[in-house]
Amino acid sequence: SHCKTIMYPAPENSEENHRRGFCADGAKQVSKCEAPPPWPQPPGIFSEGKHFHPHAFLKTVKQIYEQVFLRPSGESPALEQESFVRMLLDWSTTLESGTVLFKLYEELEIDGSMPDVLLTMHGGVKHLRVEYLQEHWAP
Repeated sequence: SHCKTIMYPAPENSEENHRRGFCADGAKQVSKCEAPPPWPQPPGIFSEGKHFHPHAFLKTVKQIYEQVFLRPSGESPALEQESFVRMLLDWSTTLESGTVLFKLYEELEIDGSMPDVLLTMHGGVKHLRVEYLQEHWAP
């Protein structure tokens, strides 16, 4: 599985068993089209292995950026933060204009609360504009 957890250590329908299709962080455990995000992800970004929540994603971008660059504590980042940053770097593109785009997982539904202005097509694939990084990251 995505999280490397033993799938079914307890009898059928036990709370101790791994959920079918998605891990505790809400990310899909396997995919036929693309690699799942690195495990574990911060809470709220993925749910039920089917949904991507852009507001939680963008909030996490800002939170980690501020923690690392604006208010560094010297502490090691949590495993969820490391996995998130790895996913962000692997799936992001910076255009010549400075626009930062995060490639969306094709198999995941985007929750309806995201304004369309933050969604864009690039290279025939849907991306999310990461305006916070565009405003704060020097090209």
